[in-house]
Amino acid sequence: MNADKRRILSAFICVHLRLKSMPLQIFLNATLRQYVAGYNPYQGISLEVAPGTPVARVISQLGLPAQEVTLIMVDGRRQEADFPLQGHERLGLFPPIGGG
Repeated sequence: MNADKRRILSAFICVHLRLKSMPLQIFLNATLRQYVAGYNPYQGISLEVAPGTPVARVISQLGLPAQEVTLIMVDGRRQEADFPLQGHERLGLFPPIGGG
């Protein structure tokens, strides 16, 4: 394959990957589950979102009150609501946790 064909193929793949949406696996914890009808805690929720979508937008799409989400875990690492999702992540959302 010559250099021109490689360049064209590379550009096509980059554009295709940018436009392709990603499956996101979301797990709600404790009281956040009440906001999503029929939520199954063993399966979570699969949601298609575009690469670069911030976690805050996913929280909004699910109808969760943003002030109730106090801990965000993306692939086991704590993140902020403005964190851009890139692809095939596991997103865990947690409400405030109290105890005595």
